[in-house]
Amino acid sequence: AKRYIKWSSVISSEKDREKNLAIITATYHNIEKGLSLPSPRVNFGRNVISQLVGLVDNFHHNFGADLALVVPINVLARYCEFNRNLLQPDLILEATVERLKKENSNSLDFESLGGVITRTSEEINKVVSGVTEDFFMMRHSVRQFSREPIDRFFIERAVRVAQKSPVVCNRQSGKVRAILDPSLIKRTLEIQAGARGFFDEVQALFCITVDLSNFNGAERYQGWIDGGMFAMSFIYGLHAQGLGSCSLNWSKTSGQDKEMRAHLNIPEKELIIMFVAAGHLRDSFVVAQSCRKPIENVLLYL
Repeated sequence: AKRYIKWSSVISSEKDREKNLAIITATYHNIEKGLSLPSPRVNFGRNVISQLVGLVDNFHHNFGADLALVVPINVLARYCEFNRNLLQPDLILEATVERLKKENSNSLDFESLGGVITRTSEEINKVVSGVTEDFFMMRHSVRQFSREPIDRFFIERAVRVAQKSPVVCNRQSGKVRAILDPSLIKRTLEIQAGARGFFDEVQALFCITVDLSNFNGAERYQGWIDGGMFAMSFIYGLHAQGLGSCSLNWSKTSGQDKEMRAHLNIPEKELIIMFVAAGHLRDSFVVAQSCRKPIENVLLYL
């Protein structure tokens, strides 16, 4: 509770870059959500628009031009385009957006980012047609790996998959610390104490964390929710490339938590969600069956 109060935006965000960006992100995403509705009304969300302009101005005043302002400014521009297309242009807002672009001209290199995009069912069906239930059923917790090291290409691809996880108001708080050095893997797993009997097999170890700077108000549990989904997506990102993984929990005492933070140099403002051990698969290996409950014990129709 003290960590959440200290590091989230629940009390203060004035001089903290990350906290400011989280609030800006939540605000501009409200506009994106409005633009994605079936029939958004002309000039919707005027209070949110005014708030977003003020937040961007305040951020620029405190921290200067920044690449992080690309998307919120572009969202404001897309909002102007939406109203202009409905023959209700807001000339004052359009002038404000041009001012913001000029003030942040060094950072506005990605004009296409932010706002909404159009997708078709054909596009979605094309990419999911080859994915069956078997993809998910063949994911196991693997504790037997080959000795082949994991190339960084595989890791970065899995992280990109994790970044597409649903997150509250698009505030992306998840982080992955990749540990590839065998001696560091061994020491970390000794502290984690959940990989006895197979830590010599582990070719890569990942520490999943979330940054509390991204949360506010009553969102005191949201880090665990967002972090859990982020971790699961990361595991599926490994699985999609034919890599094996094993989830290792971090339900520990505060003393153990402090020891791990010191060991991996993890700041207090981040929550340690879990660890993921990974490696290339052997040609043949044994896994626990891990039988699941009958579906009638899990699925309830209301």
